[in-house]
Amino acid sequence: MTPATLFEQAKALDALGDLTGAVRLYRAAAANDPGDFRALNNLGLALEAQGDAEGAEASFRSGLAVAPDAAPIAFNLGRHRHLAGWLDEAESLYRRAIACDPEMAGAHFNLGRLLEERPRAMPAGEAEAAGREAEAVACYRRSVELDPGGAAPREGLARALHACGRPDEAIASLHAWLAREPEHALARHLLASLGGAEAPARAPDAYVRATFDRLAADFDRTLARLDYRAPRLCAEMLATIAGEPAGTLRVLDAGCGTGLCGALLKPWSRTLEGIDLSAAMLEQARERLVYDALTEAELTAWLAVHAAHWDAIVSADTICYLGALEPVLAAAFAALAPAGVLVFTLERGDDAAAYRLRASGRYAHAEGHVQAAVAAAGFGDVRMQRETLRMEGGAAVEGLVVSGRRPR
Repeated sequence: MTPATLFEQAKALDALGDLTGAVRLYRAAAANDPGDFRALNNLGLALEAQGDAEGAEASFRSGLAVAPDAAPIAFNLGRHRHLAGWLDEAESLYRRAIACDPEMAGAHFNLGRLLEERPRAMPAGEAEAAGREAEAVACYRRSVELDPGGAAPREGLARALHACGRPDEAIASLHAWLAREPEHALARHLLASLGGAEAPARAPDAYVRATFDRLAADFDRTLARLDYRAPRLCAEMLATIAGEPAGTLRVLDAGCGTGLCGALLKPWSRTLEGIDLSAAMLEQARERLVYDALTEAELTAWLAVHAAHWDAIVSADTICYLGALEPVLAAAFAALAPAGVLVFTLERGDDAAAYRLRASGRYAHAEGHVQAAVAAAGFGDVRMQRETLRMEGGAAVEGLVVSGRRPR
């Protein structure tokens, strides 16, 4: 079998989701034609999808060695190193990819993301930091020019302009996006979050779904770099309010994402179910093999049709996409069995308003309002503690870990 045939068969298996078969044939194709970087590039992607980070990196490096001017493999190795936190090398590789192919929109976009991170991740003077932020804006602009229909470049451009103190330009860029796609949920919500429109009472489902579908593949590695603590904090609060795990509870992971909470909640559960709006996130969660069932649905509406069903509902960094808390708290109360417990996180806001929509697209809630809303929903034994949920942009995201119990 020729290397070209092996490569095409490997791609077919890859497309069908047979990563094991694809890896075997990509290896064979690369061994039979060591000068063809494509097999090594695709092998790296397949190994990455299997969770073999070391194997993926070795394959990308081998491909770049045989094809130093191949933009795709320089880009993929750069992306791989970026996710691993090796920013110097990642930046060099993105610039190499752009030099090889100046019209690679993804390389301009990823370089923009990295440049935004660098001023906060490395010692730098104000002038150097400002210069890198300005270059990030230029990268996003170029990515938009090359991929005018792409949502991620347009979102990146608006956020970068806002972050470097150019809010009017950020809002203008969003109006340009909406002129092209008037009903685009991400553009409309981002416009509100940056102060260009009235904030809605909750993030639209389409915005949440599109955002997390896009983030799913790299979500866990990205959060690991941000010292993401919300799942562990929720598990600790569950232990405080529900006691030591005995494997007897019906547990719902509400907004389960890729399943980061799943393994932590499993010791308490007789059954463990997850719900999320993002199908791509649920695919990642399914691979953890800890859930008895996973459902794609909107949380508040889904809870409303599961009266008195759960012994524990745990929600890490999901309710922060809702401004008004009353509907979801009422639905959670009704969905809990007597003596059932609710545990969730929110981002902590000031006391000037019950809640505010932040530039991140998430809501921050005032402590007093949260306390009152949980009690008004009918929960007793309400507990709330301040915690750092993760790092973002070099700063701590301060949050609240909240719990309450439905009376017997």
